Amino acid sequence: MTQETKELQTKIDQQKAPETSGGASVAGFGVALAIMTDMVCCLLVGIGLGLLIQRLFHTSPVVIAVFGLLGGIAGLFSVVQMGMHRGQK
Repeated sequence: MTQETKELQTKIDQQKAPETSGGASVAGFGVALAIMTDMVCCLLVGIGLGLLIQRLFHTSPVVIAVFGLLGGIAGLFSVVQMGMHRGQK
């Protein structure tokens, strides 16, 4: 190899190095975003169902709290299940 080829190869290696280290942080951000989205969606569905049932059947606001709690539990279950599947890959 000539000197120019060696210099060019070192520059290429230096440019490739940040891509591999930065890829892990981007993947971690995607996982965090998926977890947050699952939790928020489950909570919103639970609270929405609680509101719907409360308005349809004229029950106390405790129904909203109960369904919100059930939505939170469903969100946690979804996150745990996602973590278990991610660990298998």
